[in-house]
Amino acid sequence: MKFEDCGRIPNVKSSFLSILLFLASTSAFAQIGERIDSFSAQYLGARYSNKGPLGEAMKPDLDPLIRFDEFDCTTYVETVLALSRANNPGDIKGEVTEVLNQIRYANGIPKYEERNHFPSLDWIAENVRKGFLRDVTFEISSSAKILSTPINKGLWMLLQSKKDPVGFSQVVIPEPREVIAELPVLSVRRVLIEEAGQSSLNEEVLSRIKTGMIVNVVPYKRDLTAIIGTHLDINHQAFLIWKGSTLYIRHASSGSDFVSELPLIEYLLKRKSSIEYLNFLEPL
Repeated sequence: MKFEDCGRIPNVKSSFLSILLFLASTSAFAQIGERIDSFSAQYLGARYSNKGPLGEAMKPDLDPLIRFDEFDCTTYVETVLALSRANNPGDIKGEVTEVLNQIRYANGIPKYEERNHFPSLDWIAENVRKGFLRDVTFEISSSAKILSTPINKGLWMLLQSKKDPVGFSQVVIPEPREVIAELPVLSVRRVLIEEAGQSSLNEEVLSRIKTGMIVNVVPYKRDLTAIIGTHLDINHQAFLIWKGSTLYIRHASSGSDFVSELPLIEYLLKRKSSIEYLNFLEPL
């Protein structure tokens, strides 16, 4: 196994980290939403990478199993979830990595073909099955619906293998075929209210969102078969965090090149022409 920067959390003094790790393991910090808020905040300012900073530490993906120096949107969510679910979040090379492997892989064993590559097809379903998450989109709003998207995981992986035939020589590639992923979604137009030149967030929706929930972003443009061999529904994952009366999105984003946060309404206003739907998950 390969680890990088396992004991390092950016911009955190060691004394404060010791207190944080103690609180996270006691009843005073029992609520997972509070733990997600605290752990995710420690990475604000960490580098964003679009190259998939985590891997299996073996071919075809030589990146380490765990690291804290850079993230993409999904590995940020996964790492914070692992820290928040661990009984001993200070045990990075032991329990935290084991929990992270359970989140990232269908059977908990780090293998490229077992990784939950597609959020709607693999990642959500497996983590709901394991009791780590539950989908609350229909609880957030009765206006939610099911979005069906054809995902061709086999063709996508086959195209990936052509870039590195040697690295993929031991990978079992599934048969290329489309599987329909069904995802509960809520239209951004039901969340972002724009009337008479004024913008606001739907108060009913806001009242049902808790700190630490995960929001999955679905763009208008989902047919990427000419580029990656498949459609893709979810293209971004983030946490929702209440700060006073303002709801923030906290994420590793290519838009800022580092882990950042901003009010959700600002995020949606900037991207309303490209984002069509949102999906909501509650960590357990």
